[in-house]
Parts: sequence; structure tokens; C-alpha cells
Amino acid sequence: MKNLITTLVLIVASFSVFAQQDPQFSMNMFNLGFINPAYVGHSGYICGTILNRQQWMGFEGAPRTRLFSGNMPLDFPDKGKSGIGMNICSDGLGFENNFLFNGAYSYKFDLGPGRLGLGMSIGLLNKSLKGEWVPPDFLISDGQTGIFDDPAIPQDNSFMALDIGIGAFYGAEDYYIGISTSHINKAEIKYSGMDTIPFIARHYYIIARYFIDLPNRLFELQPSAFIKTDGPTAQVDINAMLLYNKMFFGGLSYRFEESIVAIAGTILPMNLKIGLAYDVNIGKMSSYCSGTFEIMLNYCFTIEKTPDSTIYHSVRY
Repeated sequence: MKNLITTLVLIVASFSVFAQQDPQFSMNMFNLGFINPAYVGHSGYICGTILNRQQWMGFEGAPRTRLFSGNMPLDFPDKGKSGIGMNICSDGLGFENNFLFNGAYSYKFDLGPGRLGLGMSIGLLNKSLKGEWVPPDFLISDGQTGIFDDPAIPQDNSFMALDIGIGAFYGAEDYYIGISTSHINKAEIKYSGMDTIPFIARHYYIIARYFIDLPNRLFELQPSAFIKTDGPTAQVDINAMLLYNKMFFGGLSYRFEESIVAIAGTILPMNLKIGLAYDVNIGKMSSYCSGTFEIMLNYCFTIEKTPDSTIYHSVRY
């Protein structure tokens, strides 16, 4: 599995970073239901995750993303074999705002030492623009305000489209690997007044993680790799996380050509995870912002079923 993670990273290491349209997160290992619909229900628990990310703090118009993701297993059609989930995501960048709402379903098969899940998500994606365009002073002084009539620069606009994603997820006791595709239908963005019709590009995800017990059984090492690409560009993260006594975790991620990420958190007795991530930019944005901050809350629980009562009758009567 270690060789597999290394190979996946090397496959796309030659790409430049920054996938173009989907939101970016640093704690993707706690966000699998949003990345891959085949994961939903895999843990066997009812789980909810909240993520809030403020990217490039100090930079006007920087991305800001909020996400709620929930999933749970189902008893139908076969106990423990299927799951459902939902995602609500708000992502803003400058005067563009994206809002996604979708539902996901997965079905799982026993395969070798683990289980293979196949899943699909379907929902609605709303893209809106609220332009506050400011032309250069020399154009205003010359009375040239035709910049507002440029069909390539839409003004206030909103568009909603059907959005579909698919994925596969394989999980075993000491590792997992998933591959998925978002926006598989490549919905067209039909803003009013535009001559051209852009579309929402497909994004491809690969995530893999390995769980290694160390000689001191209080510690567990969890290396992982995350790849997101829309074809021309890619985001590649490699991460090493250390878990102590199943109560505290911390680690570092390296995002190729873009940032180094510090992650720390705790797992409270009621199975509530709290995580913080801070991205230190090492690319061109490092001179213009003070980094990126991300906070994660994750809570999982299960519902114990009461066994059916059985009445036994004495054979004497």
C-alpha cells in the first residue's frame, strides 16, 4: 500500500497545482463523504462533519468555504451493505458564489480483506455573480463606460444546474483507497447576455490512506495522499498524521508548489473530533496573504437496536 500511495503521487506530480472550480480543503481525510459518494455509510456510524475554511487571509476577495456533510448506513437492501449521505456547500471567491446541495447513495460488496463500495451523487449546483466592476479612471474621465456592455464580462447573474458525481471506494482494516469524479455531466453555465457558454469541468479525485501501528502501541502513523485534477491542472497533497492514544492527532501536509499545512486536533470521549489546519503559503501568494485557516467538527454515533423479545412456553403445559 505504501508503494501504491507513492505511485499515485508521482503520476500527477508533473502537473501544476490548483484545480480550477471545486473548493479546496486541507483536512480531506475527514471529508470523504463530500469527495467520494461511494464512501457514505462505510464507517457503520451516523456521522456529520462541518468544515469552515478561510483561504488567503488578508487578501480581499479570497475564497471562503463552508461545508456540512453527513452520511449513515442503511439496513435496506442488505444490512450494512448500503449507505446514504448529503452535502451542503457554500463557496465564495470574489464576486462569484457557488452553492451545492446533493444526496449520495452507495452499495458495498465484500471483496478480499475489505469492502468495495460504488456510489453516485446527484443534486443542484447554483453559480452566481454579483459584479461590482470598477473601470480604470482614464476610461471614466473619457466617458468610455462601454466596459459594462462587454458580453464577456457578465453583470449580476445566477444559474442553477443539475450536478452528478460517481465514485468507488475500497476500505480494509489498515488502509483505504478511493477514486471519484464530480460534475460528470459537465453542465453548461448559461448566464444571460453571454455569447459563449462555459461549462463546469469534471474533477477527478484519488485519495489513499494507510494505518501503521508503531512499536509503542499508543501511537499510530497514518500517511496519506490526495490528488484532485481537472485535467490541465492538479492539486497534490501528501500527508503524515500521528495519532496518540486514540485521543490526539497532529501532522503535516505538503501541497506541491503551494503550501505547507499543519494539522492538529483531538477526539473527545463522546466521539467528537475537533481539528484545526493552518496553511503556510510558499507560492506566489505568500507575499499577499497571512495564510489559510480551517476548522473541522466531526461527530459520529450509532443507534443500538433493541433485540426482539421471545416468549418460551413450557412443554409441560
